[in-house]
Amino acid sequence: MNMTKWIYHSPKFESDEYNYEMMRFSPWSGHRYFAYDYTAYKKPAKIVELGSYYGCSAFSFLQALKDLNIDSEFYAIDTWEGDSFTTVDYTEKIYDKYKIINDSCFSAQKANMLRMTFDEAVSKFEDKSIDLLHIDGSHTYEDVKHDYLTWRSKVKENGVIFFHDISDDEVHGEKMGSHLFWQELSSEMPYTYSFPYSFGLGVLFNRKEEYEEFISAFDIERYQKYVNHFDVENKDVIRKNYFEQRSMNEHIKSLVSQLDISREHLDTYKRDTAEKNEYIQTLEVRVETLTEDCKKAFEESKNASSAYEKDILDLKKGLAEKEGYIGELKGNIELCLKDTKSKDKYIGDLEAYNKELKGYIEEYENSAKKYEEAIAEYKDNIQKYNETIHNYTETVKGKDAYIEELRSDVNKLNDSFEEAVLYIKVIEPALNNSNKELADLKQRLNESAWGRRFLKKMERENGNIK
Repeated sequence: MNMTKWIYHSPKFESDEYNYEMMRFSPWSGHRYFAYDYTAYKKPAKIVELGSYYGCSAFSFLQALKDLNIDSEFYAIDTWEGDSFTTVDYTEKIYDKYKIINDSCFSAQKANMLRMTFDEAVSKFEDKSIDLLHIDGSHTYEDVKHDYLTWRSKVKENGVIFFHDISDDEVHGEKMGSHLFWQELSSEMPYTYSFPYSFGLGVLFNRKEEYEEFISAFDIERYQKYVNHFDVENKDVIRKNYFEQRSMNEHIKSLVSQLDISREHLDTYKRDTAEKNEYIQTLEVRVETLTEDCKKAFEESKNASSAYEKDILDLKKGLAEKEGYIGELKGNIELCLKDTKSKDKYIGDLEAYNKELKGYIEEYENSAKKYEEAIAEYKDNIQKYNETIHNYTETVKGKDAYIEELRSDVNKLNDSFEEAVLYIKVIEPALNNSNKELADLKQRLNESAWGRRFLKKMERENGNIK
């Protein structure tokens, strides 16, 4: 019989620092102090746990072994893949979380992890070799009964078996099979003890001596008070977390609302950008059209100027010929005056010459009139060209002003929408192309004397052409 006095410890569970929520709020958490004190009291040489989950129970046993320097073996057997009661929890990498704590906190202890089924592991243990067997795997009646019948021969005659989840608490709307099996087992086995809280912990002894020693060694109300105390603390934590969660939910709603507003602004911005891009495309088409019109007007003016210059040369040549002919007529008149004998003939000739001269003069006047009409048409074409250039200049100035307005809009939206940068990159090449085309037009005008005179006139009347 163990004559060691039962001591109520106040340990610090190191596993809490790694996974506080699943240690402190685990269904097994109400039994941690008892498991620690029991291990300290009995000092079992070999502890085997069927179903370790996050490790709340396992790390309670191991903490006692570590703190009290107990040379014992501990085996955690689990697939860490879960069952019907832990479907949601096992979406996480439970095995990795368990192993981090096991390796970080209990590397100096004989803390073994067997990742396999209970049936696969049973052959690794000799009969009557286990001091403490903890059954906490699947919670169905059939599985708990199977685990008990399969493993009970591995427990020493003076050993003990712990069963978790023996209370009549309902999970998923029904009582657990482990509760039903414990009721059946405890009615058949005389040496059993039950802790009703934290989903219940059943303790089964093989012999009367260990059972009587156990029930006389400690005060169960002491552990019940621990549980009550932590229940109050946990409720306060849960209440605090509830209000924090509610506050976070309100904050999330606010963020969602702001996100919706931002999306509306973004949609508006996209629509405005699309409209502005469409207008820019319209402007670009107009600029191209005006550019072609200017090129065409320039070529027509250039061709008309060449034709007018040719007509002027021809007219001057005709006038020179007519002046020569008039001079010849004047010489003839002088000769006629000297020759009185041929006066009558000369007069007749003179009248004929005069008639012919009138014809030449009439032809000259018609040519002069044609020249004046051509000059008027040329001036009219020049006026139209000036108006085209002026309209083009005003359109370009309007486009420049609108581009500046677009740049201002983009700068205002830049902090919220990085897409504005793309817009600037789109319109700048278009603007540069338009300015380049205008510069090319100015360069072509400068290639001719007429174009240079026209540009100087435009500069005097409208300022420099940019």
